[in-house]
Amino acid sequence: MPAIKPGDSVTAPITEISRILSQLCPRSDTKKAIYALIDAGNLAAAIDRLPGQENLLLIVDQFEEVFTVCPEEQAKQKFIDLLVGITQYPQSRLRVVTTMRADFFDKCLAYRALGTLIQEHQVLLLPMEPDELQEVIEEPIKGKYTLGEGLLPMILRDIRQEPNVLPLLEFALTQLWEQRTDRCLTLSTYDALG
Repeated sequence: MPAIKPGDSVTAPITEISRILSQLCPRSDTKKAIYALIDAGNLAAAIDRLPGQENLLLIVDQFEEVFTVCPEEQAKQKFIDLLVGITQYPQSRLRVVTTMRADFFDKCLAYRALGTLIQEHQVLLLPMEPDELQEVIEEPIKGKYTLGEGLLPMILRDIRQEPNVLPLLEFALTQLWEQRTDRCLTLSTYDALG
C-alpha cells in the first residue's frame, strides 16, 4: 500500500486514508461504503469490506503534518482517533506505521491515547553515517536506473550540512525520480532544484 501524507489532502487527512483504501476496491458501491465507514470513524469495518485476505500496511509519512498543515482541531482529532482506534483490533489485517520528526513528539502528547502508543512502540532513527546515506540513495534504483556522473557526491556533500537530513533527502530524491531521463537521475536536474 502506498504511503500517505496528512498534508496531501486539502480537506482533512482522513480523506487520504479513504482515497487510498478505496483504490483497492473494484466496485463503486464498495468505495462509497469505505468512505462512509472511515468518515464514521470505523476503520476496522472499512478494512473488513476490502476484497482479498492479504495483510495491509498503511504508512503515514510525515505524520507531523497533522499538526502543521491540518487547520481544524476536529479534523486532527478524527484522524488521530482513526489511527489509534485500529490498534484496538489486533486481528485486523491492517497495520499502521507513522514517521515523524522527533521535534513533534510533544504535540502527540496532547492526545493521550496517541502518546501512549508512541511511548510503547516508537523506534528512533539515529543520524545516518555517510555509508548508510549512500546505501539509502543507491539501493532502491540499483540495476534499474543510474545516478548521473557527480550526483551522488554532490548529494552527500549537501546533506552533510543539514541537521534534519531525511526529509530534505526524501524531497530531493522524489524530485529527481519524477524528473528522471533515460533511466538516469541527473546532476543537472539536481542543480536545477537548488
